[in-house]
Amino acid sequence: MEKILKHPLIGDIKIVKGGGGSSIRLSVHIRRGVRVSIPRFASFSEAERFIESRVEWITAALVKQKKRADRFTIAMGEGEEILILSGVIKFSRVDSMTGKKIKISVKGVDRIITYLPEVTNEELKEAVIKILRKDAREYLPARLESLARQHGFIYNKLFLKNNTSNWGSCSSKGNINLNIHLMRLPYELCDYIIIHELCHLKYRNHGDKFHKLVNELCGGNEKEITKELLRFRPEL
Repeated sequence: MEKILKHPLIGDIKIVKGGGGSSIRLSVHIRRGVRVSIPRFASFSEAERFIESRVEWITAALVKQKKRADRFTIAMGEGEEILILSGVIKFSRVDSMTGKKIKISVKGVDRIITYLPEVTNEELKEAVIKILRKDAREYLPARLESLARQHGFIYNKLFLKNNTSNWGSCSSKGNINLNIHLMRLPYELCDYIIIHELCHLKYRNHGDKFHKLVNELCGGNEKEITKELLRFRPEL
């Protein structure tokens, strides 16, 4: 059973009843919102009193998360550019255009998104994703194969994903998953992610042996590279 509480300071809060557990649980996420899970025997009134007792903490958490999200926000629109491995994504707003509201063209290393004024930020984001997906299909399979052959790894299949939670993963079946947003990383960081996942073919955890191998294959720079990776986020 669910209920949406419209709080004057926080906005919509989802209260979920009977989700398991014997205590009230609170989660705050800048995109997914605020969620409160209560035991089956608890009442919605109890949940509301709990929320009121945590209002300061919730608002502070939302502000902190928004500040962090803003640091990673990628500007899209006229005059903005997004650097990618294959070149630069540029935006060109026009007052009129035949056919679709958004067109994508390629001029040399430039990927140009031409769009009408009424196009939303979400629609621009979809156009960027389309470019990243196409360029990832052209670049990542060959790069994965090259690095695997260079370091003596044998993987099963490659899957390209549009994830928001990770840059890549390796399954127990030996499949490698790579995020199309690797196309927004510098070459060294992109290679690091690929090598990281290839090393999981040998070591399934993140233990000392795993990190020793990754560090060796990255020229002894694993710590520096992972620190640099913190400047990026696997989503727009």
